[in-house]
Amino acid sequence: SVSINRGGANGSSGSGGSGHRPRMSHFGTAVDTATANAYQSAHPCTSPVKSPIRSSLGHVMPTSPTGHGGGGGGNNGKRTTFSSSIEQQVLESNPILESFGNARTIRNDNSSRFGKFIEINFCDAGTLIGATIETYLLEKVRLITHADGERNYHIFYEVLAGASSSDQKKLMIDYASPEDFVMTRSPSGTYHRRDGVHDEHTYRELKTAMNVMGFDSEEQLDIFEIVSSLLHLSNLTFVEREHDECLLNEDNYSLEAALELCGVTLEALEAALCSVVIEAGGERLIKTLGMAQCTKALEALIKATYGALFEYLVRRVNGCIASGVEQVDVSGTDMQSPDSISAASAAETAAFIAVLDIFGFESFETNSFEQLCINYTNESLQQQFNRFVFKLEQAEYEREGISWKFIEFPDNQNILDLIDKRHTGILSVLDEQCIQAFNNDQSFANSLYDKHCGKGGAVGTAAFAANNGQKARSMFNIHHYAGPVEYNALDFLEKNKDETPKEINELLAGSENHFLQHLGEIILSRPMANANSRTPAKFGAAHHHHKQSSLIRVSVGKQFSTQLKQLRTRIDATSPHYIRCLKPNNELRPDHFDCAVIADQLRYAGILEAIRVSRVGYPQRYLHERFLSRYRILGTKELRSKQSSRGQSPAEDCKVLVDVIARKIWARKHGVLFGDDNPFSLPHTRGKRKIGRSSSSSFVPRTPAKNMHRTPPKIRTPAPSSPSAHSKDTGRFKANATPPPWANHKLKATPMAKCTTSNESSQSSIISAAESSAPKPPSSASKFKPPAPVAPKIRSKSIT
Repeated sequence: SVSINRGGANGSSGSGGSGHRPRMSHFGTAVDTATANAYQSAHPCTSPVKSPIRSSLGHVMPTSPTGHGGGGGGNNGKRTTFSSSIEQQVLESNPILESFGNARTIRNDNSSRFGKFIEINFCDAGTLIGATIETYLLEKVRLITHADGERNYHIFYEVLAGASSSDQKKLMIDYASPEDFVMTRSPSGTYHRRDGVHDEHTYRELKTAMNVMGFDSEEQLDIFEIVSSLLHLSNLTFVEREHDECLLNEDNYSLEAALELCGVTLEALEAALCSVVIEAGGERLIKTLGMAQCTKALEALIKATYGALFEYLVRRVNGCIASGVEQVDVSGTDMQSPDSISAASAAETAAFIAVLDIFGFESFETNSFEQLCINYTNESLQQQFNRFVFKLEQAEYEREGISWKFIEFPDNQNILDLIDKRHTGILSVLDEQCIQAFNNDQSFANSLYDKHCGKGGAVGTAAFAANNGQKARSMFNIHHYAGPVEYNALDFLEKNKDETPKEINELLAGSENHFLQHLGEIILSRPMANANSRTPAKFGAAHHHHKQSSLIRVSVGKQFSTQLKQLRTRIDATSPHYIRCLKPNNELRPDHFDCAVIADQLRYAGILEAIRVSRVGYPQRYLHERFLSRYRILGTKELRSKQSSRGQSPAEDCKVLVDVIARKIWARKHGVLFGDDNPFSLPHTRGKRKIGRSSSSSFVPRTPAKNMHRTPPKIRTPAPSSPSAHSKDTGRFKANATPPPWANHKLKATPMAKCTTSNESSQSSIISAAESSAPKPPSSASKFKPPAPVAPKIRSKSIT
């Protein structure tokens, strides 16, 4: 989905305000002129064309002809800087987000498991000056489990396959493979991609992209250490000592690596995963956890850490490619969010192109909270797409002056109300259930059944259904625009809260790994329900340690719904264009077109509905020039007379041609006689004289002299006209017996006699004159039927 908007500009790509130094532009990146002059004086050998540019870390550096020379290995851990053009940085942001946010699914080997909205900004001269990226709903549950035939995120396989031997020793994954870790292990042996892309190649591309974006070697090592630590954490197991008491299994071979990479002790990790601290009445009580609760705590640690890492990368990329914003070093003391970056650079931005790459409609054997949010997104965007299509159709007809009547089309507002309406929507009911401490997934499902399955349900009763078998399993059906989907309410409350236990937050804060500490701060910077800002707190900014409570934290469903509404508002303010990607088959086979698969995709994307709307109106449309080229022969004489005056436009010629064709169609329909000088005679009928076509009239051809020896056709004497004999034919023309005013003064022929009874005398005189001038045919002659002229069937108002 592509959105284009032209906004107000201040007439300059720089700040343009008073008190600012003049600025110059190099590859779309604003650079202080004074700094550039100082660099040129210090480096006289540098070409003046290659102006210095600001790197992603805020330092002015010379351009590198090879695009490499900053980060990467071989600098003994020293922090270095890297410079590149803004265009290259925008392009290289994609491999980073793909490695950490894409995974192999059943249908796609490089499926985005998050939504992305990238806004590319341009100055008034059309030069790229920066971009910002906003993400939606990363699928963190994939870190814990994924369907058979799928993989986890690409980054885990890339590190295992592409890291050098020295890096693997640092990451403590030397001689390891995906089969050695629970996170990447697959019962079906799904470890590689089917599209011919190798993980070691994508790892090299990732390293190159990080170098371009200004990630130095130390920062890259920090990131890959977190990735490796998550691999080892997924292998940890517990030993149950008593009924509700577990400890970490110290014999696990991944335990030592996990402790060293995370920078924590065994006691601290065990306390965070195997117990909780309850504060009541000024006292602290330590409660041990059972096996299932310990496993849940470990999964929460893995999901929270990876989610914070992904958010850090998005902020880091935005800090590199944003325009007009002072950048910072990797410590992140002033990292900016996409909204603040966009606001800061609005003065310099004259226009932007925004590309929305978001998940499509999903329906699996087991559908959970993630599928509900994804399909809710598609429902909302489908409604926006429908309204946009109808708006375009209406504008087209109004521009052409065609009478437009709105047609009925299915509106999915009831589905949107079913999901997000206040008090009664599924997400609202889910938030209410999360507030109360003793509610669970079954109580949430029962609340939905009471609101939507009973008589007189609040909303969406036609779209929501659950039979007795589904109620027993906490399941329900929603009939989306693309078809019905069955959802399982299991884990809805936990996924909606997305809370990190307080013990895990304390573990991350006390880690000796400073980068892991930063990720813990990102976890704590989730938005609050009573916060004025709709964006998370700045990375590294001071924040208060609120108590982890669903009364304070904004739920995932609420945050996602707010983002979706803001996204629709941004799309409505632009001129959107839509790109639909269709897969010919699910087997990834070339030259194989599966009609059923294509039909399903067209239905899910709403294309069939858009086609139906177009067919209801005027689907056949011609450009003026093409219409004239095809049908000019039907009005050559009239067009020549009109074109005697110079300056005739194709639109005016089309009006003349349509008027001529319409008259000829009317004349044919009403049986008007044609003569040699009749302007309405068709080309292949000129030179022939017609008499009315009916059962009581005859046609007399002009027989050439050379054919006089042939047997002329027999002329039948017309039978006396009577109302009873011609009631059927007469009624057909009775309503249009009289030509319209524009035809009375131009038609030199006489209407057919059978149209009205007052023309019988005129018909008799015409027939007598024809019989006297034509040779008498023998009685054995067959009837003569002249060729019927062919007129094009068009609608005059369908011309665009």
